[in-house]
Amino acid sequence: MPTKDQEKALVMIYGSSGSGKTTDCGYSFPNGLFIAARGALQSIRHTCGYEPATIEATTIDDATKTLTKVTQQGGKYDAIVIDDFSFLAEQTMAFWEKKTSGSTLFKKLRDSVLGFRNAARYANAHVVLNCWIQPPKTKNDGSYVRGGPMLSGKLPEQVPAMCDLVLQCSEDQGRQPW
Repeated sequence: MPTKDQEKALVMIYGSSGSGKTTDCGYSFPNGLFIAARGALQSIRHTCGYEPATIEATTIDDATKTLTKVTQQGGKYDAIVIDDFSFLAEQTMAFWEKKTSGSTLFKKLRDSVLGFRNAARYANAHVVLNCWIQPPKTKNDGSYVRGGPMLSGKLPEQVPAMCDLVLQCSEDQGRQPW
């Protein structure tokens, strides 16, 4: 566990669903708080053998409020894991789609992400963002888009740039048992 003088890291882990991101966080942070949708942490219960501390969130703004509240309460957790940040981004986008559209929609989503990032920087714990992966693609105009975390707009480039460490989780089918 880090001392009070050590910097806390903002980490992003992205990979395909079922590749072990949540389980890895469960093994790595048994004293962590998991901000997750209901049922998202079954792999920790079954594989790691314990019930993780959990708070539900439906949007990035909910996760930000929780992060801020936990920070104000003091250092009870050594890590706060957002499982799954891509899902929260989709939920946030759906929330704002009901109220706005066009470039305003993406601005609202970006503002939510920036607010989260600011709260994460002042958290008294490591903050880990689990994300789904999106493969590289070529747009209709012929421009190439690198693969990365599954997020909307320019966020697949911007969010990893905000993090101290970015990890891609993948499966090695040659290793048995996986």
